[in-house]
Amino acid sequence: MSFHNQNTPGQLIERIDGDVANLANFFSDFVFRIVGSLILLFGVLGLLYWENWHIGAALTVYAIIGMTCLFKMRSIAVPQWKAARQASSDLFGFLEELRVAGLTYQFADSTYGIQDVEFAFERGTFNVVTGRIGSGKTTLLRTLQGLLSPQSGTVYWNGQAVDNPASFFVPPRSAYTSQIPWLFSASLRENLLMGMPESETDLDAAIHAAVLEKDLVDFDDGLDTLVGPKGVRLSGGQIQRTAAARMFVRDPELYIFDDLSSALDVDTEKILWERLFAQRQATCLVVSHRRPALHRADQVIVLKDGRIEDRGSLNELLERCEEMQRLWKGDWGDERSDAE
Repeated sequence: MSFHNQNTPGQLIERIDGDVANLANFFSDFVFRIVGSLILLFGVLGLLYWENWHIGAALTVYAIIGMTCLFKMRSIAVPQWKAARQASSDLFGFLEELRVAGLTYQFADSTYGIQDVEFAFERGTFNVVTGRIGSGKTTLLRTLQGLLSPQSGTVYWNGQAVDNPASFFVPPRSAYTSQIPWLFSASLRENLLMGMPESETDLDAAIHAAVLEKDLVDFDDGLDTLVGPKGVRLSGGQIQRTAAARMFVRDPELYIFDDLSSALDVDTEKILWERLFAQRQATCLVVSHRRPALHRADQVIVLKDGRIEDRGSLNELLERCEEMQRLWKGDWGDERSDAE
């Protein structure tokens, strides 16, 4: 049991899946390669002993030396293979912790960006990034995912550095909805699935979690309703909830929402968060200034001028953080772009 206690569920499952696949491939080749080679070797040695025992003995010694070398190589290779499998399980298993260290991105010829951002959160937590307009919230999310190339800093997944965030932070590890979600000129179903086989998804559960089920009833063609270019046939709230349902279909380890609730009323937003956490142990990184999100947050990260001003629970920040106190009173700054 000590092995199981020392490894996370994600690590165990990834190791089991990977090891089972490797063993299956090994045993499928074993008969044709190993057994066939042994039969050939013993057949050749038998014939050589029959014709000339001197040559047969020499080849037998050679075979023994070769087998000894193979076993020696095995003793060297196996520990390295185990280490590689462990590193793979650490990196690609279920998300247990995500940590950002020293993340920096500065827009050219601009004062906008993020500087030396550091924070961490664990699986199953709801983390809200908040701050005034122009504080760098969207820049942070985009840089973390590699959509903007960081000038310095590292993102760690389960303690392992992510070398290529742009290719790493994709389903099923993470799913992202931007401030203005992009819908294609296709049916609602196609926008939700995006090529995924419907048989492999729980479409109804995703629609319910996104509080989209009542809208679906009003659509003449249901899921086959054409949404038009960029979703022009839908309202702003329907576009954002469709984007949320598209994320839920993929059931990722990490949900990244950039101001998802900007076109949602307070009650709808509250229901969406409740349903998300009722159905699964979701891990979320959310940009929001809405009170339902801030109240639910396990951690609030306050950005100011591209740097973390403070972070902690909402109650802690309302007591000690002057910037959070201003934000709570509704001082979000002017309507300039976040350069994000």
